[in-house]
Amino acid sequence: MHAYALKLIPPEDHALFTDLTRVVRAIPDANIGIYDNRDVPIHCHVLTRALNSVFPMLEVRDGFVSGAHYEHSWLVTSSGHIIDPCPIAMIGGPIMVDGDIPLWQTFYSSECCFLHHHTDPFVSWVNNLTKVVVEAHEQLRKTGAIN
Repeated sequence: MHAYALKLIPPEDHALFTDLTRVVRAIPDANIGIYDNRDVPIHCHVLTRALNSVFPMLEVRDGFVSGAHYEHSWLVTSSGHIIDPCPIAMIGGPIMVDGDIPLWQTFYSSECCFLHHHTDPFVSWVNNLTKVVVEAHEQLRKTGAIN
């Protein structure tokens, strides 16, 4: 079955999403840092920035998920389609949605800048995960699993 969204999302965005999904699935559970004496889990704010290091054509967006007012980060293609590598409260992912549909424009909205994204610990977590993402990306390229 071919999803209807494939008619709305350009093939190059779909190919990019496919490669990104393979990279995300190749990321091991990694220790990216310690905060309050606990391991820092991989979360959307760090993951989007780490993925941006190997997919620089994607734009990182920060905001809130509409209705629930959860802080969230996601990626946007040059044609405006949304890639959420770490969807809130979902098993599975990444997901890609047509950024032209008002439902998704409302859901992924209220862009802002979170001050904690500029702290030394946060930057350290991003750098640590970026190393893991780059390694996963390189391995997949060597095997021909991604472009």
